[in-house]
Amino acid sequence: MALNKYMHPRNKYKNNKPDFKKLALEHEEFRKVAKQSIDGSVSIDFKNEACLRALSQALLKCDFGLSVTFPADRLIPAVPQRLNYILWLEDIFADSKDNLIGIDVGCGSSCIYPLLAHQINKWKFIATEVDPVNLQYAKENVEQNNFQSKIDVLEVDGSAILEAAIDHYDKSGLDIKANIDFCMCNPPFFDTVEVVSDLRENRPEPKHVSTAGPSEKMVEGGEVEFVKKMVDESLKFKNKIRVYTSMVGKKSSLTRLKQYVKSKDITNFSTTEFCQGRTMRWAIAWTFDSSVTFPKSLFQQERAKVKTALVHSIPVDIKCCNYDIPDLTNYFKENLFQQLQMKSATLHQDLSEFVCIVTARTNTWSHSRRKRRMERFKQSQLSKPHPVDKKVSRVDNPCKKLKLDSVEKKEVVDTLCEELKLDTARRDDVTAVGEVSYTSSCEESSAEEKPLISFSLELKLEGVYIKLYMKLIDCEQKDMLNQILQYFKNRLV
Repeated sequence: MALNKYMHPRNKYKNNKPDFKKLALEHEEFRKVAKQSIDGSVSIDFKNEACLRALSQALLKCDFGLSVTFPADRLIPAVPQRLNYILWLEDIFADSKDNLIGIDVGCGSSCIYPLLAHQINKWKFIATEVDPVNLQYAKENVEQNNFQSKIDVLEVDGSAILEAAIDHYDKSGLDIKANIDFCMCNPPFFDTVEVVSDLRENRPEPKHVSTAGPSEKMVEGGEVEFVKKMVDESLKFKNKIRVYTSMVGKKSSLTRLKQYVKSKDITNFSTTEFCQGRTMRWAIAWTFDSSVTFPKSLFQQERAKVKTALVHSIPVDIKCCNYDIPDLTNYFKENLFQQLQMKSATLHQDLSEFVCIVTARTNTWSHSRRKRRMERFKQSQLSKPHPVDKKVSRVDNPCKKLKLDSVEKKEVVDTLCEELKLDTARRDDVTAVGEVSYTSSCEESSAEEKPLISFSLELKLEGVYIKLYMKLIDCEQKDMLNQILQYFKNRLV
């Protein structure tokens, strides 16, 4: 999905893509890697590291007047995306964006955030770096743009994220301000090399080559643990830095970090999106200053306008029941809701419309194929005698019983271990030996337990077609609602 429409509205590349022909005429290094087609258009190979290096250098020079050198084996930043981060900070400090002081945690070889932010807004920076190669290039890039008095590049050992920069600021005389305005960070995404390779194994080939060095890709615990450490340090420094921010590369990381910030009783925080091309990154910001108000991104504003109801037009040639409201209503009540152990309360019902509220306390719609396999296994166990006077029974290997392949075997073993609540060591016993002893400890859930999901469901006759509408009630389970809709769609055939 092209995301440029959600790019920050003040980003100069939002409505004006880089003019490769113009860049080739003005920048010699870019001209060397650019290719011109028969129709006169100019392009580059985005899977070629030299092309990406020349493009970023050309954009920084031609559009911002910055001279930047990149080493051959380190991260080459995408200029439009980095610009999005700076523009977001501008929005946060909209009422006082002049003369700001910031910390860039892990500035990289380019030192791109401090260079851009100072060139655009005259902000001053302390830039920290742990990698010796990046440190040397960052210092050289600051010097060749004559920003030494405005940007301090500081070598750190990585034991603490913010402390060294704050101590340096207090001694540097960089500014007479008592506190630092913000910190920014683009942490390594991954935890280990194995994680990187695992994530790529079943994904389509990326459109751009990865240029990051090891220290730029990986950090102990990955980006989540890194930012958690920032949060912990912020509890110590509090208003010494007015606004703490960090970018993350995975949406799942953002969810976990929001939960962590909440767990530390930090109430004033926000998230945003950085959109560029087909790439989206996310960022989180938090503060102990109650006067700070965080802006909403264009992406958040546009998504808020979209109707939250999910809609599905039910095929007219379904075989599961007659194509009319009464029969479909009955099919939902007597079949689909029953299968998913859902409760429904009818709000309205006639020949052209059915409306109800649906609640579910457990997830019965995910991994349905795996659950069917487990049901086959359980049924096979029912036909075998079991001791009735002992608390411990033995479970035969379901994989051998059902003659499953390796993928199916893993699914069955995983499900079995989840149901029996086994730890890692005993899970290995199930996989290797095929049997394990256990004591059942299933308990009925409390009747007062809060529903896992609640949603309104509407069947409505519109002309000759019947449409299904589903809308969440008092919860943020959009992904779960999509899963339930898919379950319904698979059975409305």
